[in-house]
Amino acid sequence: MKNKGLTSGGAFDWFFQRISGIILLFMLFTHFFLLHFSGIELNFEDVKVHLAQPFWKIFDLGFLVLGTYHAIKGLFMILHDYVHHNGWRLFLTGLLWTLGIFMLIIGSLTILSLKV
Repeated sequence: MKNKGLTSGGAFDWFFQRISGIILLFMLFTHFFLLHFSGIELNFEDVKVHLAQPFWKIFDLGFLVLGTYHAIKGLFMILHDYVHHNGWRLFLTGLLWTLGIFMLIIGSLTILSLKV
């Protein structure tokens, strides 16, 4: 129990990574099918019209939040497995949190700022 305060979580985190991965696969296939494989040539105006609809804003924000959480939590689990020095682990954990929050802010501003 050497690094008790910096552990990656446990069973819930392991389980949630699997559940969020399944949900992300569903959202990814929905996104690709509707936007890339529907046979419609997409341009910036089409994306603006698409993101003007509240359902798609919520869908894309959910995709962003869940995808970012899944990625950062996965990286944190890898970090916990391979970095054993408390100082480096703390620094890299802070870096991951900063990166995740930055990506959420930039992504959310992009999705929410597009208007028709």
